[in-house]
Amino acid sequence: MDWFLSITTCIVLWVMGSKNKWGPVLGVVNQGLWAVYAIRTEQEGLLLGLTIIALVYARNAWKWWREE
Repeated sequence: MDWFLSITTCIVLWVMGSKNKWGPVLGVVNQGLWAVYAIRTEQEGLLLGLTIIALVYARNAWKWWREE
């Protein structure tokens, strides 16, 4: 599963680099998947970082969608 999540993270970064407004939305979803992985593998220490990253993605999504 970690390979899958790593690949989806790269895809999110690619989409955001293309200035696609769906990039941050996909980023929030991806962080949710990482959170499930962290809980299932008993790596709860990752949750703080994942939450912060998800909040940044959500902020960016809000700003990008408002600009249109």
